[in-house]
Amino acid sequence: MQAGGIPGDLLARADAAIAELRRDYPKWSLNDLAEARVALDEAAADPALRGPRLERVFGIVHDIKGQGGSFGYELATRIGQSACRLLRIRDRSTVDLALVRQHLDALHLIFQKTIEGDGGAVGDRIAKRLETLVGDA
Repeated sequence: MQAGGIPGDLLARADAAIAELRRDYPKWSLNDLAEARVALDEAAADPALRGPRLERVFGIVHDIKGQGGSFGYELATRIGQSACRLLRIRDRSTVDLALVRQHLDALHLIFQKTIEGDGGAVGDRIAKRLETLVGDA
């Protein structure tokens, strides 16, 4: 028995499951981001689809924002938060699609290169730049 009366083998299995989820998280996120890019392209191509497709993009970046820190990707959480602000506070008909794409590209890079944590000084500069652009949009 471990502390709190939880059997050690149960804790070990839980730790292994969490480690596997953490290892697979970048792959899941890249798949989700590919879906977000398709939705963004559809939003750009057809004004009638703009609202629903940007809602899908919002849902994906909102999930990344919420999950990133749990899996050790704090920079992804920060950039996801910036993207959510962009998509949430603006009339979707006027959202800067190029700026949305920059957020998706940054998130893609994070997961492609498995940049865990806050990304250091470079990550901070990228996030601040995106945050500033959202503030100016």
